[in-house]
Amino acid sequence: MVVLITGASGGLGKVLGSTLAAKGLTVYGTMRKPGGREEEFPFTILAMDALIDDSVQACVDEVLEREGRIDVLVNCINEMIIGSVEETSVSEVEALYRTNIFGVLRVCKAVLPAMRAQGTRTIINMSSLGGLLAVPYMSAYTSAKY
Repeated sequence: MVVLITGASGGLGKVLGSTLAAKGLTVYGTMRKPGGREEEFPFTILAMDALIDDSVQACVDEVLEREGRIDVLVNCINEMIIGSVEETSVSEVEALYRTNIFGVLRVCKAVLPAMRAQGTRTIINMSSLGGLLAVPYMSAYTSAKY
């Protein structure tokens, strides 16, 4: 089984990738700028910026070229802002939404044609408990995760 995990540079993405690789799955993780960090991971790391169409497509194409399929996509990409509404600029919230909403959408759209063709369509988009609970000073983050 071939698993593509976005946002694998740390946190849940890194833990999930390590766990699945230890269980024998073929795991590809992504981060914007691997820059020599590949040795930190027990799975293959590829560069991907989820905000750039060409970057997303190139990464998906590379996995498909190497493996011939992507069975599971796990979107763990995440941007977070902590601060009150008065302290947070509109451009900061726009950047958060570009990552947490539109970045996730961009990756889903890139893998779907191959998944449909192969008959496998498992996509997991990670949310947050913050999407269910109102967290003080995190209104932008929790709204994106809702």
